[in-house]
Amino acid sequence: MGSLLKILHIEDDRADALLIKELLKTPPAPIFDNITNVTRLSEALKELQDNDYNVVLLDLQLMDVSGLDNLRCIKEENPNIPIIVLTGSSDENLAKKSLLEGAQEFLFKGLTSPDILKRIIVSSIIRKSAENDLNEQLHYDQLTKVPNRLFFKKMSETLLNKAQRRNLTEGLLFIDLDGFKGVNDTYGHEAGNITLSITAERIKSALRSSDVVARYAGDEFVIYLDGKDTGITADDCTHIAKKIIQHIEEPIKYQGSLINISASIGISMFPYHGLDYSTLMAAADQAMYLAKKQTYERYCFATMPEDKNDMPEHNTRLSNGSHDDKA
Repeated sequence: MGSLLKILHIEDDRADALLIKELLKTPPAPIFDNITNVTRLSEALKELQDNDYNVVLLDLQLMDVSGLDNLRCIKEENPNIPIIVLTGSSDENLAKKSLLEGAQEFLFKGLTSPDILKRIIVSSIIRKSAENDLNEQLHYDQLTKVPNRLFFKKMSETLLNKAQRRNLTEGLLFIDLDGFKGVNDTYGHEAGNITLSITAERIKSALRSSDVVARYAGDEFVIYLDGKDTGITADDCTHIAKKIIQHIEEPIKYQGSLINISASIGISMFPYHGLDYSTLMAAADQAMYLAKKQTYERYCFATMPEDKNDMPEHNTRLSNGSHDDKA
């Protein structure tokens, strides 16, 4: 690990921040010289969104948020970065809870030396990297390199919980490839595998970085449209669905031939078509089958539940499974 590490230190006590900076600058090993200090959780989340860091040093007691909520928020937004809790409390119970919440290490400031801190930073980065590699094997489809069905469910449930807390609207798309069986029958399974891999890449290219695409089963893909801070609208769902269909319909070159497939997409929206993952998935799946029957558009919104109270006008229009596209 010879390159310069980027370290984010989240600490609102100026004296403690300077102390840690001096500890990391203690010779040798100049790889620890690049350390950025922020004093609030909100600043930390912005930094992590805008820049790539190798490790986070976190004090649990900050000006805007205190306790394990700091750790949870960072993990929720940045699951792949190692976090070392570096705090003034030596409470063993707090240490256990921090580790269970996903921290790599828990250090008491009063017992921290340059050698200990540096060794723990390096070991945390290495162990987190190994953990990420293992998670990728367990949670990602090996053919298409996108999340698998179980991991998608876990991520969607986390994002839905966040959306519920923030009162945001989210979207879920269920995609079924039309004509894929003919690819296997005509060109063989190798061609089918290549088609699936290229299709996954094309779907990803139509999405934003915050959205999640997964291989659900066989020739089916699912997408979670993350509203982030503003929420997802029906027009957003329509625009992305049409973009995906357009990308998938581009012919795929294979051994001198052109493979042509298309897609049918069902769309459900939180909270209008359901409040939990299973309900939303069932609604999107049903809408996908309705889309297959349509001749004019290959996407369709889920039908609305019986109770339409307090639903925005642009969403109540989805009750017949179609949508007046404004995109």
